Amino acid sequence: MGPAATDRARIAVIGLGPGDFGLLTMEARRRLGAAARIFFRTLVHPTVAPIRAELRAEQHVASFDGMYEQAASFDELYEALAERLLDEVGQAGGPIVYAVPGHPLVGERSVARLLALAPARGVAVEIVDGLSFLEPLFRVLRLDPLDASLQIVDGASLEAPLGAVLAEGPEAAGGAAWEGLSPRLLATDRPLLIGQIYDRQVASTCKMWLLERYPPNHQVQVTAAAGTDEVRLRLVELADLDHRIDFDHLTSLYVPPLARLADPRGLATLPYIVARLRAADGCPWDREQTWDSLKPHLLEEAYEAVAALDDADPDAVAEELGDVLGSVVMLAQIGAEQGLLDLPAVLEAVNGKLIRRHPHVFGDLSLGSTGAVVANWERIKAAERPAKTSALSGVPLGMPALIAAQVMGRKAAALGFDWQQIDGVWAKLREEIAELEGAATPEHRLEEVGDLLFTVVSLCRHLGLDAEEALRRANAKFRARFTTMELEAVATSQDLAALDAEALDRLWLRAKAAIAASEQAGPRAT
Repeated sequence: MGPAATDRARIAVIGLGPGDFGLLTMEARRRLGAAARIFFRTLVHPTVAPIRAELRAEQHVASFDGMYEQAASFDELYEALAERLLDEVGQAGGPIVYAVPGHPLVGERSVARLLALAPARGVAVEIVDGLSFLEPLFRVLRLDPLDASLQIVDGASLEAPLGAVLAEGPEAAGGAAWEGLSPRLLATDRPLLIGQIYDRQVASTCKMWLLERYPPNHQVQVTAAAGTDEVRLRLVELADLDHRIDFDHLTSLYVPPLARLADPRGLATLPYIVARLRAADGCPWDREQTWDSLKPHLLEEAYEAVAALDDADPDAVAEELGDVLGSVVMLAQIGAEQGLLDLPAVLEAVNGKLIRRHPHVFGDLSLGSTGAVVANWERIKAAERPAKTSALSGVPLGMPALIAAQVMGRKAAALGFDWQQIDGVWAKLREEIAELEGAATPEHRLEEVGDLLFTVVSLCRHLGLDAEEALRRANAKFRARFTTMELEAVATSQDLAALDAEALDRLWLRAKAAIAASEQAGPRAT
C-alpha cells in the first residue's frame, strides 16, 4: 500500500465527450471552469477549442501532444504520461484536472496506467464521466449493443494475425501475439465494433486480422467523426478497408455478423453443425448414432489421420484431423443429450490436465530436460490416480498390442522400473532369442515370441525410437516393394504364385532397386 491520499493530492479525470461541444456534460463543464490547472491529453479534439474559449486567463492549460513524438511506443507514452501527471500533483501541492477525449474509461490507456500507479504515490484519482465515442455510434448504426450482443475491440491494440506471427518462427508465435485477442476467438455470428483505427497502418492490421475469419467481400462500415457535425459513413468490402479511405483518431469500424454456416474457420461452427445434424429435423444417420456405434469410426479416423501424417500432406492432415475432431464433437453432443457430459466438460478436462501437468510452464517449477518433464508428468498422474490403482490402469485392454507395449514400458520406466543402460537391453534381447530358439512347443514359442517383441519395444525406447512408427515404416516399405513385384510380374506375364524362390528373389531385388532409384529422384514415404 502507498501513502494515504489527501484532498490536495488529487487528479480529476474529465471526459470531454466524442467531439460535439453540446455533448459535454454539465458536470465536466463546471469542473473545467473551476480548475486552476488543466492538462489535456491532446488538443487535437473538436471539443477543446470551445472549452478553451470559456477558460479564464489565470487558469493554467497544458497538453501532452509533444510527448507523442518522443515516445517509442504507445505503452511507453502512456506510462510516461501517467508518471508526468503524478509528478505535477506533487510539485503543485494541489489538485489538477486531466481532460481526455470521450469517457475516461473507454479506450483511454493513459487513464488505466494512471489508476494503476496513483495509489503508490498517495494520489487519489476521480473519474468525471463523459460520453464515449460509442453512444453516437450506436445512434448512427441504429444498434442496441445489449440486444445484439455486440463485441467491442480496440483496433490500436490488435496484434498481427496468427498466420503472420507463425511465419516469423516459433519464438514469435510463443511471444506477445498469444497474449492478444486472437481472431479465432471472435463470435462471427455477432456484430463487431473496432474503435481507434487512427491511421492506415492500423486499418491494414485490422483487415488482415479480420480476413482470418471473414470473407474478403464482406461489407463493413467505416464511421468517422461520430458525435460531431461532420460524421461520415462509408460501406466498403473488407479487402478494400485500407484503400481510398482517410483515417484519423475518430474512425471506427462496424463489422456485421456472418450467418452461422458462413464461417468455416470458427470454433463454434462445428458444434453448431453437429447439433443441427442431431436435431429432430436433422440427418437420420447422425441421429441414430451412439457412443458404441461411433467407436469404430473414431478408431478409423485416427488411423487415417496417422496415415496422412506419414504422407506429410498438409491438406490431407487438415482433412483427417478435422474428421477426428468431428468424431469428438459428435460424441460430446451425444453425451450432452443424455445429460452425461458436453463439449465444455471435455475442454475443461483437457485444459485442466495440461495446466496441472505442466507446472514448469504454468507454475514456478524448473525442469531442465525432456526426461525430467516425463518423469514429473508420471508423478503427477500417479498422485491423481485413486489409491491402490496401478500405474498401468489407464492402458486400455483393447489398445493395439504394439502401442500398449510402448505405453506400459514408458510408464514403468518413468517410475524407475527400467534398465539403467542400453547394454542391459541388448543382453535381454539375446537372451529372448536364445529362449525362442530352444522353445519346443507351439505354446512355448508363442510365449517367447511375445517376450522377444516386448524386449524389442524396450530397445526402441532406449534408442529414442517409436516402435509403432518403425513397424509402420517397415510395413509401408514391404507394401511398396511387394506391389512393385506384382506390377512387374503382370508386365512380364508371370504368375507370382507359380514362381520358385530364386525367381521371386530376383523380382524382389529388382523391386528394391527400382524404388531406390525413384527415391533418389524424389523422396517418397517408402
